[in-house]
Amino acid sequence: MDLAQRRLTKFEWESIEMPESEKEMKILKMICNGYHDLNIHHNQTTSILSFLKMDVSLLNAEYLNCINVYIYNTYLTKKIDEIVKTFSKKGFVFKIPEPKTKMKIKKADMIRFNSTKQLNSDIFEFLLLDEIAHFYKNKSFHYFTLFKLFQNNIKNLNSFVFDIVSYFLQTFETEVSFKEIVYNCNEYIEKNEILTKYSDVALYDHQKQLFFSIQTPNPKLIFYIAPTGTGKTLSPIAISNKFKVIFVCAARHVGLSFARACISMGKKIAFAFGCQTADDIRLHYFAAKDYVKDRRSGGIYKVDNSVGDKVEIIISDLQSYLSSMHYMIAFNSPDDILLYWDEPTISLDYPDHPLHAVIKKNWSENLIPNIILSSATLPRPDEIGNTIDDYVTKFNGDVLTVESYHCRKTIPLYDNVGSVVLPHLITTDYHQMKDIVNNCFQHLTMLRYFELTEVTNFIQYAIANNVVSQQYILERYFTCLDEITTKNIKMYYLNILREITEDLWSIGGWETRPKMEGEYATLITTKDSYTLTDGPTIFLTENVEKIAKFCIQQAEIPQKTMDDIMKLIEINNDVQEKIVILEKRKEDLQTRGEPREQTKSEDLENSKQVNIKKDNENAKGVPAINRELAMLQQLIKPVFLNNIFIPNKLEHAKKWAPTANPGFTSDIDELTIIRIMTLEVDYSWKVLLLIGVGVFSTQTNADYTEIMKQLASEQKLFLIIAHSDFIYGTNYQFCHGYLSKDLAMTQDKTMQAMGRIGRNGTNSTYSVRFRKIEQIHTLFYSAQDKPEVINMNRLFC
Repeated sequence: MDLAQRRLTKFEWESIEMPESEKEMKILKMICNGYHDLNIHHNQTTSILSFLKMDVSLLNAEYLNCINVYIYNTYLTKKIDEIVKTFSKKGFVFKIPEPKTKMKIKKADMIRFNSTKQLNSDIFEFLLLDEIAHFYKNKSFHYFTLFKLFQNNIKNLNSFVFDIVSYFLQTFETEVSFKEIVYNCNEYIEKNEILTKYSDVALYDHQKQLFFSIQTPNPKLIFYIAPTGTGKTLSPIAISNKFKVIFVCAARHVGLSFARACISMGKKIAFAFGCQTADDIRLHYFAAKDYVKDRRSGGIYKVDNSVGDKVEIIISDLQSYLSSMHYMIAFNSPDDILLYWDEPTISLDYPDHPLHAVIKKNWSENLIPNIILSSATLPRPDEIGNTIDDYVTKFNGDVLTVESYHCRKTIPLYDNVGSVVLPHLITTDYHQMKDIVNNCFQHLTMLRYFELTEVTNFIQYAIANNVVSQQYILERYFTCLDEITTKNIKMYYLNILREITEDLWSIGGWETRPKMEGEYATLITTKDSYTLTDGPTIFLTENVEKIAKFCIQQAEIPQKTMDDIMKLIEINNDVQEKIVILEKRKEDLQTRGEPREQTKSEDLENSKQVNIKKDNENAKGVPAINRELAMLQQLIKPVFLNNIFIPNKLEHAKKWAPTANPGFTSDIDELTIIRIMTLEVDYSWKVLLLIGVGVFSTQTNADYTEIMKQLASEQKLFLIIAHSDFIYGTNYQFCHGYLSKDLAMTQDKTMQAMGRIGRNGTNSTYSVRFRKIEQIHTLFYSAQDKPEVINMNRLFC
């Protein structure tokens, strides 16, 4: 993890100006507007009226009915007639309304209808009618899908289709099996692509709770606990509608990602990275009030960073917090400012850490009464009485907890032999099982890691063998379809385990544990690569260099090929050394400042007697140096590998897994490869890039790390090997993750590591793969004397 408390680099400044995607912008706008409208939602699925872009608000009720009749007769009757025939063959007479109207369509609207040649197949009315048409193929599945679809908020749904669906749902309710839906919830709910694709987009429950909680006038300390990847970090954008926000995080990548979202939303922000005083704070152009314009371009040339009364959000590292606090207080009342501390437990898993003194100083000297501590793994309020007492004594504020255990998607856990990990499969000892279950109730975010198929297998076995207590009979627990959700089914599973008696537990029979596909070794670059699907994989380890070398070794690249690669890399390195020297000289000429002390590169120049004379450069000037640089750039040799060595490329898949579907593969462009080849990094790093693997390590070149971050953000890499301390700073989209044998992390840090997985599409396949059984025990058994709790009571006080 990059915990360096330093100023932003040029590369980092440029990265935050990259606009968010159109999809992400819609989510950001919804979150921002959601502060004033907690029930805000939107759905991209269109009804026929919406597809035709008709403004229903301008139509009176009678003419709207006329339009609906026309749409019904023109676009829907064919599909409805087919439904009637299908149901009549089953002996059911489908009661269909007869749309009537005395009005006629206006000429302008008729032109609109006639100009529309074909309707989109994703029209919502068609989706609803398709589920009815397919009802007899699988009654419970299609009824359940229709029931959930019908709850979506779709504008201007045809009134007659609404009546038909309502009639159908009421009529066929008794033919649905709740038990069948629960037993098959993995397919019926989580992997139901129709429900996922056409679902509403709305605020998470924890965001609603948070926005509601901060609207009362009293000072407050809020413990904000929710799973990773559920929008916690974006919530301050909405909070800035009321408060000036100081966003603090030790992991600079998180802050930069948040800054990019803020800029995309037009928020006026400032940056406090590596600050010693408030004078070191820098304003983004949106927040600038006093500035000088460039005469030629008309853009902002120089900003007066001391004038910050327009700033809405200031983004700060830990070292700079007090500087940013005093800066904001200079323009605002402390009561109008909110401290949003993202991942406050970073570094608290260590008994001692350089950041500890900074954390204690920030907390002790803080003057902001409104505070949000945000993390998926915050200590519970009853564990940190010292911290709470200290806050109440200082600010006399309220202490609140906003907690969520959202688990819309499942991320299965696999042990060191590739078997599914679940509470009932970890141990056969009854009392140990009880401890595991109690710990899961204390950390309900664990629900998202319960593999659904095995959860329902256990439920089905328990019911069939009468080991379920009376209060948890399935039909009593689920009384309506609204209650059948992934989260509720997993809670049902936990409740069965909690209530099961020791005698019934001894019946056993559920210990058989299915294994995942593949041999589940760490042969990631060869025969096991096909199991890594849908997106990049992260491999967390304490020994990055060892795993990196292992991946290269297992790739089985012939020695001659490796020798050829090394020769090309050496040629590129020689060229790059000359480029570095020229760029230094060019910088001297452009700045025309005082002579610099001789740099390492200039020492290298002298030792290698590079034929570049400073006096000649002064005579030639910058244009001549630019010409020489261009010539040198052309001398850089591209370095490539045959696709047979690159995981999950077609040729690679044919060799290592000819009968399996190829997994996810890398997509790295030639320019990026050339850039990496010219950097001062280990040879092995360069070879790894050729097979689609990046490295996050404290020992790597800063430019290399920034390029890897960009590739990770764009999902261009097949695999990232990272030190365990990078878990808080890798806010990327990973589908699979390995926890290496050498990791010995706390329970909370293990949960943070798992939180790196599963941040993208709901229908992707995910997995977290443990390489040591002790890591699973650390995760599931109750933990005593947690370092994070001890340190929080010590430092936040």
